[in-house]
Amino acid sequence: HCSSTSVCLVEDKPVLAEPKGTTQNFFEESPVLPTSSFTMAEDVQAALDEMVPALKDLQDRGVFSSNEIHQIVDRRRSTEYDVRRSTNPRKADFLRYIQDEMNLEALRQLRTKKIQQEERERERKEGKKDDKKEDVAGMEKPLGDKHIVKLIHNLWRRTLIKYGKSDVGLYLQYAEYCKEIKAHAALSRILAEALQLFPHQQGLWIEAASHEFFVLGSIQNARVLMQQGLRVFSHAPEAQQDLWIQLFCLELHFCERLSARSTILQGGASKEDGKNKETVAGDNDDDDNAKSDRHKIAKLVYKNAVAAIPDSVSFRLRFWDQCRLFSDTERLQQEIVESTRTDLCKDNAEAWMAWALFQWERKQKRTEEDKDKDDGSDEEEEEEEEQEESNSQDGSTKKRSAGSIASKGSASKKLKSDSGDEGDAWSVLDILRRATQELPTEEMYLKAVRMITRYIATLQQEEEDEDEDEDPDVALGFELLETLFDEAAKTQFFSADLVMEQTLLLQRLNKKEAAIKCLEDFAEQKPVTEALKVWIYLAEISEKGPIPILTKALGGADMNHPSYYEVLLHLFGAKLEAQDDSNLLALFQKLVLLTPGFLPISEIEEPIFGIPHAPNACLQFLRYLRSKGDTVHARKVYRTVIFESSLGNIFNEFDEDMMVTFVEEAVALEQDSSGKKADKRNALVRLLEEASKLFEDTELGRKYQERLREVKQLGKYKVWVVKNDGKSLSPAHHWLLLSLFVVRNSTQRGSPPTNEGALFLEDTTMGTGGSANLLNEKFNKFQVVFLRRDCSGAINRTPIDFGGLFDGLTDEDKASWCIETPGRHQDENVAPVEFLGPSMPAQRGYCSFLVQKDESAYRNTLDRLPLQNPLSGIHWHYPSSALWLFVGRNPLGNLNLRGRPEHTDSITNDGTWHFQYSGQKTWFLRPSQQLLDHFKKYNVATNCTASTRIRVECRQGDILCVNTRLWFHSTAIPAQETKSISYARDFYLKEFEAGRGDNGQSVEGQGIMTNLDGLYAVENIEEGTVIFSEKDMPDCELHSSTNPNCEVVELDDGTSALVSMRSIKAGEFFCVAESDSEDDASGDEEELSVEHNHCTVVPGI
Repeated sequence: HCSSTSVCLVEDKPVLAEPKGTTQNFFEESPVLPTSSFTMAEDVQAALDEMVPALKDLQDRGVFSSNEIHQIVDRRRSTEYDVRRSTNPRKADFLRYIQDEMNLEALRQLRTKKIQQEERERERKEGKKDDKKEDVAGMEKPLGDKHIVKLIHNLWRRTLIKYGKSDVGLYLQYAEYCKEIKAHAALSRILAEALQLFPHQQGLWIEAASHEFFVLGSIQNARVLMQQGLRVFSHAPEAQQDLWIQLFCLELHFCERLSARSTILQGGASKEDGKNKETVAGDNDDDDNAKSDRHKIAKLVYKNAVAAIPDSVSFRLRFWDQCRLFSDTERLQQEIVESTRTDLCKDNAEAWMAWALFQWERKQKRTEEDKDKDDGSDEEEEEEEEQEESNSQDGSTKKRSAGSIASKGSASKKLKSDSGDEGDAWSVLDILRRATQELPTEEMYLKAVRMITRYIATLQQEEEDEDEDEDPDVALGFELLETLFDEAAKTQFFSADLVMEQTLLLQRLNKKEAAIKCLEDFAEQKPVTEALKVWIYLAEISEKGPIPILTKALGGADMNHPSYYEVLLHLFGAKLEAQDDSNLLALFQKLVLLTPGFLPISEIEEPIFGIPHAPNACLQFLRYLRSKGDTVHARKVYRTVIFESSLGNIFNEFDEDMMVTFVEEAVALEQDSSGKKADKRNALVRLLEEASKLFEDTELGRKYQERLREVKQLGKYKVWVVKNDGKSLSPAHHWLLLSLFVVRNSTQRGSPPTNEGALFLEDTTMGTGGSANLLNEKFNKFQVVFLRRDCSGAINRTPIDFGGLFDGLTDEDKASWCIETPGRHQDENVAPVEFLGPSMPAQRGYCSFLVQKDESAYRNTLDRLPLQNPLSGIHWHYPSSALWLFVGRNPLGNLNLRGRPEHTDSITNDGTWHFQYSGQKTWFLRPSQQLLDHFKKYNVATNCTASTRIRVECRQGDILCVNTRLWFHSTAIPAQETKSISYARDFYLKEFEAGRGDNGQSVEGQGIMTNLDGLYAVENIEEGTVIFSEKDMPDCELHSSTNPNCEVVELDDGTSALVSMRSIKAGEFFCVAESDSEDDASGDEEELSVEHNHCTVVPGI
């Protein structure tokens, strides 16, 4: 009842405006209300009255218009009633209120910044000096600028009072907001209150200490908070680990801050008195002691932490890991590693490895220092020689030089003596050797072998880069590896991992025969359950081939163990890869029987032979049998999976997309099979019935039910075929027109069916145009028509060398080369000619290019293509000499290769027809809102909604005519033996005037196509509209132009937003101003991530 009133701003006094159409007082028209309602209404009105001055200030300064102020007041009034209701107030209402105000504040900041920019620009043009910048710091913000933030704080306080005692997440959200707006005082109060209510939340103690130190600069308060947190968790030492680590890091940060201050002060002193450099250089001992003293508190923290948790190696190593992130902590690192080695090395492999790694890093650092010292000493010697020659008559100068050299020599000796402690006496190899002697376990041997291998490889790489002599540790490392492998082979813990490391080492030394012998010996001695890795790797590298080795492994494996199942998958993949049909069906039967016993389905991480799991094995087997034309066994495979076992449900739960692909392969098998029409129809009916049950209560299930009804409907009606010269045409020579939307109408028996789901059309090569007229009619109605070729051999295809075609194009056409799957599947450095070549390597990819600039190449290519029109009797207008070609490679054994994300195209033509020249391609279509409006306007009877998704399987010879401006679309390349090649042409329908689109707009100048992504407006946008912010930017780059229509504006919180600089018409691309340099251009490119209401991702046009 309160939404019918509004607050008016008149001379700073709020009054209630009477509702339109009545002269009665608001309270007089309302029914009798309880007293509590009057009280709540008064409270709400009082709260709104307090907002009047601030809102009037915002209106007077032009930040918000009068209409916007009224909308703000109405929204606040409604929300205030929601959060103040006495019965069942909801936390969601408070959070929604807060979010609305935060959005309003972001808009205020944006508009305020724009107003200030316009004001400065106006003053600059008027020649006024900009003296305001000097007074900005001392000026108080206007009342309106502070109002919304103050209200947000008030709302958070009300929310916390009501719900904060049981929800720590609310405190964390409020704290995050305070950090964003830099409200440090409020943040301190929030964290203190949260700690009182939730003292057992470790993150709160860490957050509070971090705020005290990094923001407020108080190390004392930060230490107190961390110590209080440790006392709270004194009963649970394990829960103290994060607090100890953070307290340790806090002290290291404090040391870094002190070190930075000291460096600044010493740097200033050195500039004033540069003559004392030698004295400073000679005091290295004092510097080291100073650094050590700086870390006294950090050492004390570590000592107390170890006393509280004494037996955890990983806990101690976390301190070392943190030390490695800070400078000048070598001594502290050494003490941590030494304490770990002394206390825990006896029975812990991690402690030994930490000691070895520490010595390795120290060696690397000393090597780098020695190189720098050698380079510096060479330069100093040259300078001293020059100085001695120039000052040969000056004896005093010689004395000073001698004194300087002596001081350097004494310093270097001290460094060497300092480094002669017990830890330095041990090299990396000595430590690892001693570790395996004192702790002879499988874990220790394996870790030692792996570190030695990495150590040797690093030394050899350094020798190659620096062109130096071989480090003695390389030869010693190889000897130690041989010793460790020999010792491990004599023990019980000689594992498959150790054998794999030994094999890799032998292969690295070019001893392949010895590596294979090593694998064979281990495989013979150990059961398959322990030697599974060895068998698989042996099958990969053996010259005998994988099939005999995997067959032998399968024979020796335990059928009840998962290793048997994994070997079976590898063997099945190897046989498919080698096209070895022997026992292949028997292996499939084993796979079917065993899969339910090894649930859940696990995926092989690196399937050497292309079979990662059982669903993929069944799909590849079905495709393999189809490619061989073995319909009988292929039918048995899909019936076993779908009809005769539970694998269909199991596979569907594991990967629904793969199960859909399997079902579609089965449907395609039945459609392409030879035999009686009744048998094919019955097989399709049964298959679609099972598919409907498999995907029951899902969108897929409903689609399969629809397809099932269509198949059954075709069986009830006589198929009417247009006749020529009184003779019926064979369906094998016809185009099959499949409308993607089915209109169900009642028909009379014996009359032609009105079911538009499937009609055979006349072969238009016979001379009539009825099919062309029907095609135009259907396309005008649905904006998409799918033409399926019953007999792909009816079209003559001249082999085309697409690689040679591309190589002969102009540079402008070559520049249109585009990778449809960037950064995901394809090597972007692959040469287009190589990718388009006739061979079918393992390379996966999906690319496209245009032929339009070279008229001769365009005509020659078009003449060689099998079709220049979808139907020979149709007369469509082609506004430009542009031919699109799409090529995809996705060899068998891979998942579907996805193209660009779902998108629409910025086009003015009526549509595009795509001809599938070879292979297969899957289209996914979804109607846009404009298309749904089209259906409604022209009374097109469909059950299509904005979420309806249509899947179209295009095989060789098929044509898809689609308006890509009205249909959201994406594509995928299924795994197949051949390349997927299609070409496309943009067209206008015959009944539209040439040169004009379907909306009557001129298309002149639209003939030049581009193969780029962009963003365009799908509706008219007013000036000053926030198109999208940094958080919801679409996944596409912005174009640049000398006549931009948008600009990127930075908000006060540091985020960016794209704002329209002028009115933008629907269909116009968004573009920003060009940068002055390449660096600016690269910096202005915004990485976009999600779809937005105002814009659409536009691949291709």
